[in-house]
Amino acid sequence: MKQLLLFVLTWILLLGQAFSEENKLLFVQILFRHGDRAPIDLYPNDPNPPSVWPEGLAALTTLGKKQQYALGNYFRARYDNFTTSSPLEVNVISSQADRCLKSAETNMASFYAPDRKWSFDNNLPWQPIAIHYLPKNQDKYLESDSDCPRAEEEKQKVLNSPEGQKFLKEHEEMFKNLSNLSGYLIANWTKASYFHDVILIEKKYNLTVPTWVEPYWNELTNVSNLSFFWSYNSPLLHRLRAGPLIQRIIQRMNQKINGDIPHLKFQIYSAHDTTIALVLDALNLFNMIAPPYCSALLFELFEMPDGVKTIRMLYQNSSKVEEKIDPPHILILDGCTEFCPLEYFINYTKSLMPEDWNQECQLDKTFVEKIQERKVTIGWFLILIAVIMAVMSVFLLWRMYSRRQDKNKFCHTLPFLSGYSDIEDGK
Repeated sequence: MKQLLLFVLTWILLLGQAFSEENKLLFVQILFRHGDRAPIDLYPNDPNPPSVWPEGLAALTTLGKKQQYALGNYFRARYDNFTTSSPLEVNVISSQADRCLKSAETNMASFYAPDRKWSFDNNLPWQPIAIHYLPKNQDKYLESDSDCPRAEEEKQKVLNSPEGQKFLKEHEEMFKNLSNLSGYLIANWTKASYFHDVILIEKKYNLTVPTWVEPYWNELTNVSNLSFFWSYNSPLLHRLRAGPLIQRIIQRMNQKINGDIPHLKFQIYSAHDTTIALVLDALNLFNMIAPPYCSALLFELFEMPDGVKTIRMLYQNSSKVEEKIDPPHILILDGCTEFCPLEYFINYTKSLMPEDWNQECQLDKTFVEKIQERKVTIGWFLILIAVIMAVMSVFLLWRMYSRRQDKNKFCHTLPFLSGYSDIEDGK
């Protein structure tokens, strides 16, 4: 009986492996959070000076670099049979923040360490990989606070909604007491999250943490986790803040299927915890826990044996990636399966797709249009100045000519006063 059971289990395992091997991996997109960093800022009564952070506030730490290097090694091992060292296979987009740019660089150093073909120095296991980014105020893909007036208005509506006010009321006493003790005004979940971030990092690095924090720590942690939900708790915010990135992810998959990017195998996005939480929340997959450093969302595009294109979503959220990276969690959309048909995914996210993001954000003109308009305005201004100067020059020449004519007439009458006349005229 045991032998029969063992045979059946072995057969099922082999069948599963065979089925898995028939699913052809076509393309991978990875959205990860930067590595460990220093606090964004300190609070007024913070006993720890900024000098304890040698690379500066908000900067990627040495630990953060180790974490990203480990994450890159993890990706290399996971996709070992899919990738080579060719830099043509990977495209990297980052937030403008230095910690994200450096995280991307460090990750690529291990993920795309060169083999002999791509190495330019046998003693240096590294090759340059281009990192692309947009200015923060224009980055609708990776920045949750890029210029979008309508989104900011909607955030205020969520804050002032009955549900939002009820949540704030529940934690009003903590906000008030911590504001008085810290010297930092905590009026909402966003401010609470900022303060929690500072204390969490200082705890991690065994720095001085005031004793008055401890009675509120669990409540503060809970509010901080939920701030990712409350900050964007609106279909409109999902559309304006998560929609552009999801739209790009779909666009990239379609480009791969259509043969527009034949050499590309990986699209990488280096961003923030808010970016990951936004995408998860928009897809109704957020677990109400802040994404840790180096957490990563993986979007794998497959071709099934019957030719159907599917997408598998995975979430890597190990808390200590520098030590161990656990197998990622499989994410399944409502009404779908692990290998979700791409068509289903597109229909599921249709309401998140902005038709004209600039217009929906109530940005009257795009940044480029504003620059072009400004150039035109400056051009017309310079032309106007040139015309005015030309007219003034003609007038001055005419005036000088007229005076000279008058002077000549005067000198014919009183020749001995000619020198005096020149002085009076300022010549």
